[in-house]
This record gives sequence, structure tokens and C-alpha cells, in this order.
Amino acid sequence: MIQLIINGTEIKLNAGSYKEFPRVKENRSKTEAGTTHRDIIRTGIGHLEVSMNSDDVEKAFFDDCVDASELTVKYWSERAGALVTKSMFMDPDSYSADLVVETSIHRYYNISFTLEEF
Repeated sequence: MIQLIINGTEIKLNAGSYKEFPRVKENRSKTEAGTTHRDIIRTGIGHLEVSMNSDDVEKAFFDDCVDASELTVKYWSERAGALVTKSMFMDPDSYSADLVVETSIHRYYNISFTLEEF
């Protein structure tokens, strides 16, 4: 079951997908003696890598998401075995919209981006 909802809008993952990569937020530092000190701050931080095809209307939605300070994201988590809701943001450096086909009516893009949990 692949399902992705951003700010209440269901994303149609036509010829696309997302991959869930839970991350660990940690702090590493090295002491003067050369010992590595590691503090794990949070575990299981949500990280989704999304790729899909879209038209120009859907691309405009994602353009707005890049500028948003916070997104409410619901997605099917294989780790949890359920639909989870998280507060995330779209990493602006990861956002890519490559034009694939242009017709007289529409433009179609290959879109990819990363969503990170706060």
C-alpha cells in the first residue's frame, strides 16, 4: 500500500514511489584525548525520498511545498505497519523538477524531493 498525503492533498504516485529511511539524530564530538563522544538525541526520525511524474498543476503544488515552513505528511510506514502522520519539511536542496515532455496544452515533469521530520 503506497499512500502519501501532504497537507490534506493525496499525492498520486503515478510511476513513482517513496522510500522510508528512519534516521537517528545524534551529536558526535571528539575530546582532546581523541575519544569520540556520541549522544543520541532522537531515534526514528522520519525521512522520505519521493520520486514521481507530474503535470504542471502538480508541480505548482510542490513548488509551494518547498517554500512552506511546515508540512503535515501522512504516509504508510512499513516499520510501523500503519499510516503515520508527521510534521515535516521539504528539503529545498533535494527538490528537482525535470521537464520530460511539453505539449501544446501541458508540461510533464519528473519530480523528486526529500521530506524530513522536525
